[in-house]
Amino acid sequence: MCGQKNPARQGPFALRKPQDGEAKMGLDVCIIGAGWSGLYACKYALENGLKPIVLERRDDIGGVWNYTDDPATTTVMKSTVSSSSRVVTEASDFFMDENVGHFMHHEEVVNYLRQYTEHFRLTEHIHLGCNVKAVKKVGPTWEVTYEQAGVTHVIRAAKLAVCAGSNHKQKPLSGPVSKFSGQLWHAGDLKEVRPGDFSEQDRVLIYGGGETASDLVDLLVKTPARVTWAIRGGQHFLRKTPFHSRPGPGLFRKHDFPLDQLASPLIAAASPFKKGAPGRRYIADFLSTGRLRGYFGHGVPVWRNRFRYGQQFFNKNGHAVEHVATGRVTPQNDVVAVRGNEVEFQSGERAAFTHVICCFGYQFDCPFLPQPYNRGDLDEHFHFVFPVDDPALAFLGFSRPIIGSIPLMTEMQCLWVFRVWAGKVSLPPAQEQRIRQQNLNQRWGQRLPGRGRMKTLVHPSTYAAHMMKAAYPDRKPGDVFKKNPLRALRFLTWIPSASMLRAFDPELGGAEFKRLWRQRRQGFLIGWLLPLWVVVGRLLRIENLIDWSIRRQSGTPLMVTAENEDMQKTEVDSVKLADYRTFDGPSAEAISEHSNKRAA
Repeated sequence: MCGQKNPARQGPFALRKPQDGEAKMGLDVCIIGAGWSGLYACKYALENGLKPIVLERRDDIGGVWNYTDDPATTTVMKSTVSSSSRVVTEASDFFMDENVGHFMHHEEVVNYLRQYTEHFRLTEHIHLGCNVKAVKKVGPTWEVTYEQAGVTHVIRAAKLAVCAGSNHKQKPLSGPVSKFSGQLWHAGDLKEVRPGDFSEQDRVLIYGGGETASDLVDLLVKTPARVTWAIRGGQHFLRKTPFHSRPGPGLFRKHDFPLDQLASPLIAAASPFKKGAPGRRYIADFLSTGRLRGYFGHGVPVWRNRFRYGQQFFNKNGHAVEHVATGRVTPQNDVVAVRGNEVEFQSGERAAFTHVICCFGYQFDCPFLPQPYNRGDLDEHFHFVFPVDDPALAFLGFSRPIIGSIPLMTEMQCLWVFRVWAGKVSLPPAQEQRIRQQNLNQRWGQRLPGRGRMKTLVHPSTYAAHMMKAAYPDRKPGDVFKKNPLRALRFLTWIPSASMLRAFDPELGGAEFKRLWRQRRQGFLIGWLLPLWVVVGRLLRIENLIDWSIRRQSGTPLMVTAENEDMQKTEVDSVKLADYRTFDGPSAEAISEHSNKRAA
Protein backbone atom coordinates (compact mmCIF):
# COMPACT_ATOMS: atom_id res chain seq x y z
CA MET A 1 0.00 0.00 0.00
CA CYS A 2 2.77 2.31 -0.95
CA GLY A 3 2.00 5.92 -1.76
CA GLN A 4 3.01 9.52 -1.54
CA LYS A 5 3.85 10.72 1.94
CA ASN A 6 2.42 13.94 3.32
CA PRO A 7 3.55 14.45 6.93
CA ALA A 8 1.76 17.80 7.03
CA ARG A 9 -1.67 16.26 6.53
CA GLN A 10 -4.27 17.73 8.89
CA GLY A 11 -7.82 16.86 9.88
CA PRO A 12 -9.40 13.74 11.33
CA PHE A 13 -7.00 11.47 9.44
CA ALA A 14 -3.78 13.32 10.34
CA LEU A 15 -0.69 11.15 10.80
CA ARG A 16 -0.22 9.99 14.36
CA LYS A 17 2.21 7.81 16.26
CA PRO A 18 1.23 5.13 18.76
CA GLN A 19 1.22 6.25 22.35
CA ASP A 20 4.04 5.00 24.57
CA GLY A 21 1.74 2.59 26.35
CA GLU A 22 0.55 1.03 23.10
CA ALA A 23 4.01 -0.19 22.12
CA LYS A 24 4.88 -1.45 25.62
CA MET A 25 1.61 -2.99 26.70
CA GLY A 26 0.77 -4.63 23.43
CA LEU A 27 -2.57 -4.82 21.64
CA ASP A 28 -5.23 -7.37 20.94
CA VAL A 29 -5.16 -7.00 17.15
CA CYS A 30 -2.81 -5.40 14.64
CA ILE A 31 -4.56 -4.69 11.33
CA ILE A 32 -2.40 -4.01 8.27
CA GLY A 33 -4.18 -1.82 5.76
CA ALA A 34 -6.88 0.85 6.07
CA GLY A 35 -8.85 0.14 2.93
CA TRP A 36 -12.35 -1.30 2.94
CA SER A 37 -11.22 -4.56 4.61
CA GLY A 38 -9.07 -2.88 7.25
CA LEU A 39 -11.84 -0.52 8.31
CA TYR A 40 -14.33 -3.37 8.60
CA ALA A 41 -11.80 -5.33 10.65
CA CYS A 42 -11.26 -2.41 13.02
CA LYS A 43 -14.99 -1.91 13.52
CA TYR A 44 -15.66 -5.59 14.25
CA ALA A 45 -12.66 -5.77 16.60
CA LEU A 46 -14.08 -2.92 18.67
CA GLU A 47 -17.55 -4.43 18.52
CA ASN A 48 -16.18 -7.61 20.09
CA GLY A 49 -14.34 -5.80 22.87
CA LEU A 50 -10.86 -6.04 21.36
CA LYS A 51 -8.24 -3.29 21.24
CA PRO A 52 -7.01 -2.79 17.63
CA ILE A 53 -4.39 -0.72 15.86
CA VAL A 54 -4.55 -0.12 12.10
CA LEU A 55 -1.34 0.54 10.15
CA GLU A 56 -1.73 2.17 6.73
CA ARG A 57 1.21 3.02 4.50
CA ARG A 58 -0.47 5.85 2.62
CA ASP A 59 -1.46 9.20 4.08
CA ASP A 60 -5.20 8.53 3.84
CA ILE A 61 -7.69 5.70 4.16
CA GLY A 62 -9.48 4.00 1.26
CA GLY A 63 -6.88 1.64 -0.19
CA VAL A 64 -7.07 1.16 -3.96
CA TRP A 65 -10.24 3.25 -4.11
CA ASN A 66 -8.30 6.35 -3.04
CA TYR A 67 -7.03 7.52 -6.42
CA THR A 68 -3.60 9.08 -6.85
CA ASP A 69 -1.52 10.02 -9.90
CA ASP A 70 1.53 8.41 -8.30
CA PRO A 71 2.56 5.61 -10.73
CA ALA A 72 4.16 3.67 -7.87
CA THR A 73 0.81 3.32 -6.10
CA THR A 74 -1.81 0.92 -7.41
CA THR A 75 -5.25 2.48 -7.36
CA VAL A 76 -8.38 2.56 -9.45
CA MET A 77 -8.31 4.61 -12.62
CA LYS A 78 -9.26 8.28 -12.62
CA SER A 79 -12.65 7.53 -14.18
CA THR A 80 -13.48 4.35 -12.23
CA VAL A 81 -17.07 3.75 -11.18
CA SER A 82 -18.02 0.75 -9.06
CA SER A 83 -19.09 -2.35 -10.96
CA SER A 84 -21.27 -3.57 -8.08
CA SER A 85 -24.28 -1.55 -7.00
CA ARG A 86 -24.55 0.52 -3.84
CA VAL A 87 -26.83 -1.85 -1.91
CA VAL A 88 -24.68 -4.88 -2.73
CA THR A 89 -21.51 -3.03 -1.67
CA GLU A 90 -22.37 -1.05 1.47
CA ALA A 91 -21.94 -2.18 5.07
CA SER A 92 -24.70 -4.05 6.89
CA ASP A 93 -25.23 -1.34 9.49
CA PHE A 94 -24.21 1.86 7.70
CA PHE A 95 -26.02 2.55 4.44
CA MET A 96 -24.78 4.79 1.66
CA ASP A 97 -26.51 8.00 0.67
CA GLU A 98 -29.13 7.14 -1.97
CA ASN A 99 -28.33 10.37 -3.81
CA VAL A 100 -25.10 8.87 -5.18
CA GLY A 101 -27.17 6.52 -7.33
CA HIS A 102 -26.61 2.81 -7.68
CA PHE A 103 -23.02 3.02 -8.90
CA MET A 104 -20.39 5.09 -7.15
CA HIS A 105 -17.44 7.07 -8.49
CA HIS A 106 -14.26 6.31 -6.55
CA GLU A 107 -14.42 9.70 -4.81
CA GLU A 108 -17.90 8.84 -3.52
CA VAL A 109 -16.59 5.51 -2.23
CA VAL A 110 -13.75 7.16 -0.29
CA ASN A 111 -16.17 9.74 1.10
CA TYR A 112 -18.44 6.92 2.31
CA LEU A 113 -15.48 5.17 3.99
CA ARG A 114 -14.57 8.40 5.76
CA GLN A 115 -18.13 8.72 7.04
CA TYR A 116 -18.04 5.05 8.11
CA THR A 117 -14.79 5.65 9.99
CA GLU A 118 -16.13 8.68 11.81
CA HIS A 119 -19.50 7.07 12.57
CA PHE A 120 -17.92 4.06 14.32
CA ARG A 121 -15.13 6.16 15.87
CA LEU A 122 -12.29 4.29 14.21
CA THR A 123 -10.08 7.34 13.65
CA GLU A 124 -8.13 7.13 16.91
CA HIS A 125 -7.07 3.57 16.07
CA ILE A 126 -5.73 4.35 12.57
CA HIS A 127 -2.06 5.25 12.04
CA LEU A 128 -1.19 6.64 8.61
CA GLY A 129 2.15 6.82 6.83
CA CYS A 130 3.20 3.52 8.41
CA ASN A 131 5.36 1.31 6.19
CA VAL A 132 5.34 -2.21 7.63
CA LYS A 133 8.82 -3.68 7.24
CA ALA A 134 8.66 -7.02 9.02
CA VAL A 135 6.32 -9.25 10.96
CA LYS A 136 7.42 -12.18 13.10
CA LYS A 137 6.01 -14.39 15.78
CA VAL A 138 7.55 -13.95 19.22
CA GLY A 139 6.09 -16.55 21.52
CA PRO A 140 2.28 -16.29 21.35
CA THR A 141 2.30 -12.72 20.00
CA TRP A 142 3.04 -11.00 16.69
CA GLU A 143 5.85 -8.45 16.58
CA VAL A 144 5.33 -5.82 13.89
CA THR A 145 8.12 -3.47 12.80
CA TYR A 146 7.22 -0.42 10.75
CA GLU A 147 8.52 3.02 9.80
CA GLN A 148 6.63 6.26 10.18
CA ALA A 149 8.12 9.65 9.22
CA GLY A 150 11.61 8.11 9.18
CA VAL A 151 11.29 6.62 12.68
CA THR A 152 11.19 2.86 13.31
CA HIS A 153 8.51 1.53 15.66
CA VAL A 154 7.92 -1.95 17.07
CA ILE A 155 4.59 -3.09 18.48
CA ARG A 156 3.22 -6.41 19.65
CA ALA A 157 -0.27 -7.79 19.22
CA ALA A 158 -1.92 -11.06 20.09
CA LYS A 159 -3.62 -11.32 16.69
CA LEU A 160 -2.69 -10.16 13.19
CA ALA A 161 -5.20 -9.31 10.45
CA VAL A 162 -3.74 -8.84 6.97
CA CYS A 163 -6.02 -6.48 5.03
CA ALA A 164 -3.47 -5.16 2.55
CA GLY A 165 -5.39 -6.31 -0.51
CA SER A 166 -4.14 -8.18 -3.56
CA ASN A 167 -3.87 -5.33 -6.09
CA HIS A 168 -0.25 -4.34 -5.63
CA LYS A 169 2.10 -6.63 -7.51
CA GLN A 170 1.28 -6.95 -11.20
CA LYS A 171 1.20 -10.40 -12.71
CA PRO A 172 4.05 -10.79 -15.22
CA LEU A 173 3.36 -10.24 -18.91
CA SER A 174 4.08 -13.82 -19.90
CA GLY A 175 3.19 -15.97 -22.88
CA PRO A 176 3.41 -15.06 -26.57
CA VAL A 177 2.34 -11.47 -25.90
CA SER A 178 5.59 -10.85 -23.99
CA LYS A 179 7.40 -10.91 -27.36
CA PHE A 180 5.43 -7.95 -28.70
CA SER A 181 7.84 -5.35 -30.12
CA GLY A 182 5.48 -2.36 -29.86
CA GLN A 183 4.25 -0.58 -26.75
CA LEU A 184 3.39 -3.26 -24.18
CA TRP A 185 1.59 -2.23 -21.00
CA HIS A 186 0.06 -3.84 -17.97
CA ALA A 187 -3.39 -2.32 -17.36
CA GLY A 188 -2.18 -1.14 -13.96
CA ASP A 189 0.28 1.20 -15.70
CA LEU A 190 -2.60 3.32 -17.00
CA LYS A 191 -4.22 5.76 -14.60
CA GLU A 192 -6.31 7.44 -17.29
CA VAL A 193 -6.81 7.53 -21.06
CA ARG A 194 -7.39 10.89 -22.71
CA PRO A 195 -8.86 11.30 -26.22
CA GLY A 196 -5.60 12.80 -27.46
CA ASP A 197 -3.42 9.96 -26.20
CA PHE A 198 -3.99 7.89 -29.35
CA SER A 199 -4.27 8.75 -33.05
CA GLU A 200 -5.98 7.23 -36.09
CA GLN A 201 -2.75 5.42 -36.94
CA ASP A 202 -2.78 3.55 -33.62
CA ARG A 203 -4.18 0.07 -33.37
CA VAL A 204 -4.68 -1.06 -29.79
CA LEU A 205 -5.21 -4.61 -28.50
CA ILE A 206 -6.94 -5.05 -25.12
CA TYR A 207 -6.04 -8.53 -23.87
CA GLY A 208 -8.26 -9.79 -21.03
CA GLY A 209 -11.90 -10.30 -20.11
CA GLY A 210 -12.17 -8.68 -16.69
CA GLU A 211 -13.80 -5.47 -15.59
CA THR A 212 -10.60 -3.47 -16.03
CA ALA A 213 -10.58 -4.51 -19.69
CA SER A 214 -14.15 -3.23 -20.04
CA ASP A 215 -13.16 0.09 -18.46
CA LEU A 216 -10.28 0.46 -20.92
CA VAL A 217 -12.52 -0.37 -23.87
CA ASP A 218 -14.94 2.34 -22.73
CA LEU A 219 -12.10 4.85 -22.65
CA LEU A 220 -10.37 3.81 -25.87
CA VAL A 221 -13.49 4.06 -28.03
CA LYS A 222 -13.44 7.78 -27.27
CA THR A 223 -10.08 8.04 -29.03
CA PRO A 224 -9.43 7.77 -32.82
CA ALA A 225 -7.54 4.49 -32.34
CA ARG A 226 -8.77 1.19 -33.77
CA VAL A 227 -9.50 -1.21 -30.95
CA THR A 228 -9.45 -5.01 -30.75
CA TRP A 229 -10.59 -6.86 -27.65
CA ALA A 230 -9.14 -10.35 -27.15
CA ILE A 231 -10.40 -12.67 -24.42
CA ARG A 232 -8.83 -16.00 -23.66
CA GLY A 233 -11.28 -18.81 -22.94
CA GLY A 234 -14.40 -16.70 -23.30
CA GLN A 235 -16.21 -14.63 -20.71
CA HIS A 236 -19.64 -14.17 -19.13
CA PHE A 237 -20.97 -10.61 -18.90
CA LEU A 238 -23.72 -8.83 -17.02
CA ARG A 239 -24.71 -5.26 -17.74
CA LYS A 240 -24.83 -2.76 -14.86
CA THR A 241 -28.33 -1.63 -15.85
CA PRO A 242 -30.90 -3.02 -18.30
CA PHE A 243 -30.13 -2.62 -21.99
CA HIS A 244 -33.46 -0.91 -22.76
CA SER A 245 -32.63 2.01 -20.46
CA ARG A 246 -29.25 2.81 -21.96
CA PRO A 247 -28.61 6.38 -23.13
CA GLY A 248 -26.28 5.11 -25.86
CA PRO A 249 -23.81 2.29 -26.71
CA GLY A 250 -21.65 1.50 -23.74
CA LEU A 251 -23.49 3.94 -21.46
CA PHE A 252 -25.69 3.60 -18.40
CA ARG A 253 -27.49 5.79 -15.91
CA LYS A 254 -26.44 5.62 -12.26
CA HIS A 255 -30.01 5.73 -11.00
CA ASP A 256 -31.43 2.97 -13.22
CA PHE A 257 -32.22 -0.46 -11.78
CA PRO A 258 -28.98 -2.46 -11.22
CA LEU A 259 -28.98 -5.96 -12.65
CA ASP A 260 -26.82 -7.36 -9.84
CA GLN A 261 -29.93 -6.94 -7.65
CA LEU A 262 -31.85 -9.31 -9.90
CA ALA A 263 -31.68 -11.87 -7.13
CA SER A 264 -33.23 -12.83 -3.81
CA PRO A 265 -33.52 -15.98 -1.68
CA LEU A 266 -36.77 -16.77 -3.50
CA ILE A 267 -35.24 -16.32 -6.95
CA ALA A 268 -32.22 -18.38 -5.91
CA ALA A 269 -34.54 -21.21 -4.81
CA ALA A 270 -36.46 -21.09 -8.08
CA SER A 271 -33.30 -20.92 -10.20
CA PRO A 272 -30.16 -22.13 -8.39
CA PHE A 273 -26.75 -21.18 -9.77
CA LYS A 274 -25.42 -24.68 -9.18
CA LYS A 275 -27.77 -25.84 -11.95
CA GLY A 276 -26.83 -23.04 -14.32
CA ALA A 277 -29.56 -20.63 -13.15
CA PRO A 278 -32.28 -22.23 -15.33
CA GLY A 279 -35.21 -19.98 -16.11
CA ARG A 280 -33.42 -16.71 -15.41
CA ARG A 281 -30.34 -17.08 -17.59
CA TYR A 282 -32.13 -15.87 -20.69
CA ILE A 283 -33.76 -13.05 -18.69
CA ALA A 284 -30.36 -11.76 -17.57
CA ASP A 285 -28.98 -12.14 -21.10
CA PHE A 286 -31.93 -10.27 -22.58
CA LEU A 287 -31.67 -7.43 -20.07
CA SER A 288 -27.92 -7.20 -20.74
CA THR A 289 -28.02 -7.25 -24.53
CA GLY A 290 -31.59 -6.51 -25.56
CA ARG A 291 -31.70 -9.84 -27.39
CA LEU A 292 -32.97 -13.29 -26.41
CA ARG A 293 -30.00 -14.78 -28.22
CA GLY A 294 -27.49 -12.59 -26.39
CA TYR A 295 -25.95 -15.65 -24.78
CA PHE A 296 -23.42 -15.19 -21.95
CA GLY A 297 -24.40 -11.54 -21.82
CA HIS A 298 -22.67 -10.73 -25.12
CA GLY A 299 -23.85 -12.95 -27.97
CA VAL A 300 -20.39 -12.92 -29.58
CA PRO A 301 -19.44 -16.37 -30.96
CA VAL A 302 -15.71 -15.89 -30.49
CA TRP A 303 -16.22 -15.38 -26.74
CA ARG A 304 -18.27 -18.50 -26.12
CA ASN A 305 -16.94 -21.12 -23.73
CA ARG A 306 -17.94 -24.41 -22.16
CA PHE A 307 -19.04 -23.08 -18.77
CA ARG A 308 -22.64 -22.92 -17.69
CA TYR A 309 -24.19 -19.73 -16.39
CA GLY A 310 -22.79 -19.07 -12.91
CA GLN A 311 -19.75 -21.32 -13.29
CA GLN A 312 -17.41 -18.44 -14.09
CA PHE A 313 -16.70 -14.95 -12.80
CA PHE A 314 -19.13 -12.38 -14.23
CA ASN A 315 -17.76 -9.22 -15.79
CA LYS A 316 -20.36 -6.76 -14.50
CA ASN A 317 -19.22 -4.00 -16.86
CA GLY A 318 -21.05 -5.71 -19.72
CA HIS A 319 -22.16 -2.41 -21.25
CA ALA A 320 -18.74 -2.25 -22.95
CA VAL A 321 -19.75 -5.21 -25.15
CA GLU A 322 -22.07 -2.89 -27.09
CA HIS A 323 -19.03 -1.38 -28.79
CA VAL A 324 -18.58 -4.78 -30.45
CA ALA A 325 -22.19 -4.72 -31.64
CA THR A 326 -21.69 -1.32 -33.28
CA GLY A 327 -18.48 -2.45 -34.99
CA ARG A 328 -16.35 0.07 -33.11
CA VAL A 329 -14.44 -2.75 -31.36
CA THR A 330 -13.30 -5.99 -32.99
CA PRO A 331 -13.65 -9.13 -30.82
CA GLN A 332 -11.01 -11.83 -30.79
CA ASN A 333 -10.05 -14.89 -28.80
CA ASP A 334 -6.69 -16.05 -27.42
CA VAL A 335 -3.30 -14.83 -28.65
CA VAL A 336 -1.32 -17.82 -29.90
CA ALA A 337 1.74 -16.21 -31.48
CA VAL A 338 3.47 -12.83 -31.77
CA ARG A 339 6.06 -11.88 -34.38
CA GLY A 340 7.32 -8.36 -33.92
CA ASN A 341 4.20 -6.21 -33.84
CA GLU A 342 2.03 -8.82 -35.59
CA VAL A 343 -0.34 -10.84 -33.41
CA GLU A 344 -1.90 -14.15 -34.42
CA PHE A 345 -5.11 -15.25 -32.72
CA GLN A 346 -6.60 -18.66 -32.12
CA SER A 347 -9.13 -17.89 -34.85
CA GLY A 348 -6.28 -17.85 -37.39
CA GLU A 349 -6.61 -14.11 -37.98
CA ARG A 350 -3.50 -11.92 -37.87
CA ALA A 351 -3.18 -8.20 -37.32
CA ALA A 352 -0.48 -5.63 -36.58
CA PHE A 353 -0.79 -3.44 -33.50
CA THR A 354 0.98 -0.41 -32.12
CA HIS A 355 -0.07 -1.00 -28.51
CA VAL A 356 -1.01 -4.04 -26.42
CA ILE A 357 -2.58 -3.57 -23.00
CA CYS A 358 -2.62 -6.74 -20.89
CA CYS A 359 -5.33 -7.00 -18.25
CA PHE A 360 -3.67 -9.85 -16.39
CA GLY A 361 -4.52 -8.72 -12.87
CA TYR A 362 -2.36 -8.90 -9.77
CA GLN A 363 -0.81 -11.47 -7.50
CA PHE A 364 -0.45 -11.81 -3.74
CA ASP A 365 2.35 -9.63 -2.38
CA CYS A 366 2.97 -9.29 1.35
CA PRO A 367 6.78 -9.43 1.62
CA PHE A 368 6.71 -8.35 5.26
CA LEU A 369 5.13 -11.66 6.29
CA PRO A 370 7.33 -14.59 7.37
CA GLN A 371 7.46 -17.90 5.56
CA PRO A 372 5.24 -19.64 4.59
CA TYR A 373 2.53 -16.99 4.87
CA ASN A 374 4.12 -14.69 2.29
CA ARG A 375 3.54 -17.24 -0.47
CA GLY A 376 -0.14 -16.42 -0.74
CA ASP A 377 -1.47 -19.99 -0.62
CA LEU A 378 -4.84 -18.71 0.51
CA ASP A 379 -6.73 -21.71 -0.88
CA GLU A 380 -5.04 -23.80 1.82
CA HIS A 381 -6.39 -21.59 4.61
CA PHE A 382 -9.60 -22.51 6.40
CA HIS A 383 -12.38 -20.77 4.42
CA PHE A 384 -9.56 -18.81 2.72
CA VAL A 385 -9.03 -16.88 5.98
CA PHE A 386 -7.24 -18.75 8.80
CA PRO A 387 -3.91 -20.58 8.23
CA VAL A 388 -4.52 -24.03 9.63
CA ASP A 389 -1.41 -23.97 11.82
CA ASP A 390 -1.89 -20.47 13.28
CA PRO A 391 -5.38 -19.20 14.18
CA ALA A 392 -3.83 -15.94 15.47
CA LEU A 393 -3.42 -14.82 11.84
CA ALA A 394 -6.22 -13.99 9.40
CA PHE A 395 -6.36 -12.81 5.78
CA LEU A 396 -9.39 -10.61 5.14
CA GLY A 397 -10.69 -9.37 1.80
CA PHE A 398 -8.89 -11.82 -0.47
CA SER A 399 -11.89 -13.96 -1.50
CA ARG A 400 -13.71 -12.95 -4.67
CA PRO A 401 -17.34 -13.67 -5.53
CA ILE A 402 -18.46 -14.61 -9.04
CA ILE A 403 -21.01 -11.82 -8.66
CA GLY A 404 -21.54 -9.30 -5.91
CA SER A 405 -18.92 -7.22 -4.12
CA ILE A 406 -15.67 -7.94 -2.30
CA PRO A 407 -16.69 -5.69 0.66
CA LEU A 408 -19.75 -7.93 1.13
CA MET A 409 -17.48 -10.98 1.35
CA THR A 410 -15.10 -9.15 3.70
CA GLU A 411 -17.79 -8.22 6.20
CA MET A 412 -18.90 -11.86 6.39
CA GLN A 413 -15.30 -12.84 7.15
CA CYS A 414 -14.89 -10.13 9.79
CA LEU A 415 -18.08 -11.22 11.53
CA TRP A 416 -16.64 -14.73 11.91
CA VAL A 417 -12.98 -13.90 12.58
CA PHE A 418 -13.54 -11.50 15.44
CA ARG A 419 -16.09 -13.75 17.11
CA VAL A 420 -13.35 -16.40 17.07
CA TRP A 421 -10.73 -14.03 18.45
CA ALA A 422 -13.12 -12.77 21.13
CA GLY A 423 -13.63 -16.35 22.33
CA LYS A 424 -17.31 -16.46 21.35
CA VAL A 425 -16.82 -19.37 18.98
CA SER A 426 -14.08 -21.95 18.48
CA LEU A 427 -12.29 -23.27 15.42
CA PRO A 428 -12.19 -27.02 14.68
CA PRO A 429 -8.92 -28.87 15.35
CA ALA A 430 -6.18 -28.17 12.80
CA GLN A 431 -6.43 -31.55 11.10
CA GLU A 432 -10.20 -31.21 10.75
CA GLN A 433 -9.76 -27.73 9.26
CA ARG A 434 -7.28 -29.09 6.73
CA ILE A 435 -9.56 -31.94 5.64
CA ARG A 436 -12.65 -29.74 5.45
CA GLN A 437 -10.82 -27.13 3.38
CA GLN A 438 -9.58 -29.78 0.96
CA ASN A 439 -13.17 -30.98 0.55
CA LEU A 440 -14.38 -27.42 0.10
CA ASN A 441 -11.76 -26.74 -2.56
CA GLN A 442 -12.85 -29.85 -4.40
CA ARG A 443 -16.50 -28.79 -4.28
CA TRP A 444 -15.68 -25.23 -5.34
CA GLY A 445 -13.71 -26.62 -8.25
CA GLN A 446 -16.70 -28.70 -9.33
CA ARG A 447 -19.20 -25.86 -8.98
CA LEU A 448 -16.90 -23.24 -10.52
CA PRO A 449 -14.81 -24.98 -13.20
CA GLY A 450 -14.23 -21.55 -14.75
CA ARG A 451 -12.35 -20.22 -11.72
CA GLY A 452 -8.98 -20.89 -13.43
CA ARG A 453 -6.11 -19.41 -11.46
CA MET A 454 -8.50 -17.47 -9.21
CA LYS A 455 -8.40 -20.09 -6.46
CA THR A 456 -10.40 -18.06 -3.93
CA LEU A 457 -13.35 -17.50 -6.29
CA VAL A 458 -16.63 -18.48 -4.62
CA HIS A 459 -20.35 -18.14 -5.02
CA PRO A 460 -21.44 -15.46 -2.51
CA SER A 461 -24.63 -17.09 -1.21
CA THR A 462 -22.92 -20.42 -0.55
CA TYR A 463 -19.91 -18.73 1.04
CA ALA A 464 -22.25 -16.62 3.18
CA ALA A 465 -23.91 -19.80 4.44
CA HIS A 466 -20.45 -21.15 5.37
CA MET A 467 -19.58 -17.93 7.21
CA MET A 468 -22.87 -17.80 9.13
CA LYS A 469 -22.58 -21.43 10.14
CA ALA A 470 -18.99 -20.85 11.29
CA ALA A 471 -19.85 -17.65 13.19
CA TYR A 472 -23.01 -19.10 14.77
CA PRO A 473 -22.50 -22.90 14.87
CA ASP A 474 -25.41 -23.45 17.28
CA ARG A 475 -27.88 -21.46 15.21
CA LYS A 476 -29.88 -22.84 12.33
CA PRO A 477 -31.22 -20.47 9.65
CA GLY A 478 -34.81 -21.50 10.34
CA ASP A 479 -34.53 -20.81 14.08
CA VAL A 480 -34.71 -17.07 13.49
CA PHE A 481 -38.05 -17.36 11.70
CA LYS A 482 -39.84 -20.10 13.64
CA LYS A 483 -41.54 -17.70 16.01
CA ASN A 484 -42.38 -15.24 13.27
CA PRO A 485 -43.34 -16.79 9.90
CA LEU A 486 -44.06 -13.32 8.50
CA ARG A 487 -40.40 -12.45 8.99
CA ALA A 488 -39.43 -15.52 6.95
CA LEU A 489 -41.85 -14.51 4.20
CA ARG A 490 -40.39 -11.04 4.04
CA PHE A 491 -36.86 -12.41 4.01
CA LEU A 492 -37.60 -14.27 0.76
CA THR A 493 -37.58 -11.00 -1.20
CA TRP A 494 -34.49 -9.49 0.45
CA ILE A 495 -31.85 -8.07 -1.91
CA PRO A 496 -28.58 -10.04 -1.47
CA SER A 497 -26.53 -7.62 0.62
CA ALA A 498 -24.61 -7.35 3.87
CA SER A 499 -27.81 -6.23 5.59
CA MET A 500 -28.95 -9.87 5.41
CA LEU A 501 -26.39 -10.62 8.12
CA ARG A 502 -28.45 -8.56 10.53
CA ALA A 503 -31.68 -10.22 9.44
CA PHE A 504 -30.42 -13.51 10.92
CA ASP A 505 -29.79 -11.91 14.31
CA PRO A 506 -32.42 -13.32 16.71
CA GLU A 507 -31.95 -10.28 18.95
CA LEU A 508 -33.01 -7.92 16.17
CA GLY A 509 -36.33 -6.41 17.11
CA GLY A 510 -39.37 -6.81 14.89
CA ALA A 511 -39.65 -3.08 14.20
CA GLU A 512 -35.97 -2.84 13.21
CA PHE A 513 -36.28 -5.94 11.00
CA LYS A 514 -39.29 -4.43 9.25
CA ARG A 515 -37.44 -1.14 8.73
CA LEU A 516 -34.47 -2.93 7.18
CA TRP A 517 -36.74 -5.04 5.01
CA ARG A 518 -38.53 -1.99 3.64
CA GLN A 519 -35.20 -0.46 2.70
CA ARG A 520 -33.66 -3.58 1.15
CA ARG A 521 -36.59 -5.60 -0.22
CA GLN A 522 -37.31 -6.30 -3.85
CA GLY A 523 -40.32 -4.61 -5.37
CA PHE A 524 -43.40 -6.69 -6.15
CA LEU A 525 -42.41 -7.12 -9.80
CA ILE A 526 -38.93 -8.46 -9.04
CA GLY A 527 -39.65 -10.02 -5.67
CA TRP A 528 -42.69 -12.13 -6.55
CA LEU A 529 -43.57 -12.00 -10.26
CA LEU A 530 -40.02 -12.69 -11.46
CA PRO A 531 -39.68 -15.95 -9.48
CA LEU A 532 -43.08 -16.98 -10.84
CA TRP A 533 -41.99 -16.23 -14.39
CA VAL A 534 -38.74 -18.13 -13.81
CA VAL A 535 -40.71 -21.22 -12.79
CA VAL A 536 -43.04 -20.85 -15.77
CA GLY A 537 -40.05 -20.42 -18.07
CA ARG A 538 -38.48 -23.59 -16.75
CA LEU A 539 -41.71 -25.54 -17.25
CA LEU A 540 -42.12 -24.23 -20.81
CA ARG A 541 -38.40 -24.86 -21.51
CA ILE A 542 -38.02 -21.41 -23.03
CA GLU A 543 -34.23 -21.54 -22.67
CA ASN A 544 -34.14 -24.82 -24.57
CA LEU A 545 -35.95 -23.16 -27.48
CA ILE A 546 -33.55 -20.21 -27.43
CA ASP A 547 -30.52 -22.53 -27.30
CA TRP A 548 -31.99 -24.55 -30.18
CA SER A 549 -32.38 -21.40 -32.30
CA ILE A 550 -28.79 -20.39 -31.61
CA ARG A 551 -27.56 -23.87 -32.45
CA ARG A 552 -29.64 -23.92 -35.64
CA GLN A 553 -28.27 -20.55 -36.72
CA SER A 554 -24.60 -21.15 -35.92
CA GLY A 555 -24.42 -24.89 -36.41
CA THR A 556 -22.70 -25.41 -33.06
CA PRO A 557 -23.87 -26.10 -29.49
CA LEU A 558 -24.26 -23.09 -27.23
CA MET A 559 -22.31 -24.65 -24.39
CA VAL A 560 -19.21 -26.61 -25.25
CA THR A 561 -18.64 -30.08 -23.86
CA ALA A 562 -15.57 -32.26 -24.10
CA GLU A 563 -17.10 -34.07 -27.08
CA ASN A 564 -17.75 -31.00 -29.23
CA GLU A 565 -14.96 -28.64 -28.08
CA ASP A 566 -12.77 -29.43 -31.10
CA MET A 567 -15.70 -28.83 -33.44
CA GLN A 568 -16.29 -25.42 -31.91
CA LYS A 569 -12.67 -24.41 -32.37
CA THR A 570 -12.73 -25.25 -36.07
CA GLU A 571 -16.24 -24.14 -36.94
CA VAL A 572 -16.82 -21.10 -34.76
CA ASP A 573 -13.47 -19.64 -33.69
CA SER A 574 -12.19 -19.62 -37.26
CA VAL A 575 -15.05 -17.62 -38.77
CA LYS A 576 -14.01 -14.28 -40.25
CA LEU A 577 -14.32 -11.35 -37.90
CA ALA A 578 -16.58 -9.64 -40.43
CA ASP A 579 -19.20 -12.24 -39.51
CA TYR A 580 -18.84 -11.48 -35.79
CA ARG A 581 -19.93 -7.90 -36.29
CA THR A 582 -23.48 -9.04 -37.02
CA PHE A 583 -23.67 -9.71 -33.26
CA ASP A 584 -26.33 -12.35 -33.91
CA GLY A 585 -23.57 -14.83 -34.63
CA PRO A 586 -22.39 -16.22 -37.95
CA SER A 587 -24.73 -18.22 -40.12
CA ALA A 588 -24.21 -21.89 -40.79
CA GLU A 589 -23.39 -21.01 -44.43
CA ALA A 590 -20.67 -18.59 -43.33
CA ILE A 591 -19.17 -21.20 -41.01
CA SER A 592 -19.20 -23.86 -43.71
CA GLU A 593 -17.76 -21.51 -46.35
CA HIS A 594 -14.93 -20.30 -44.16
CA SER A 595 -14.12 -23.79 -42.88
CA ASN A 596 -13.87 -25.05 -46.47
CA LYS A 597 -11.53 -22.20 -47.39
CA ARG A 598 -9.27 -22.96 -44.43
CA ALA A 599 -9.28 -26.65 -45.29
CA ALA A 600 -8.29 -25.83 -48.87
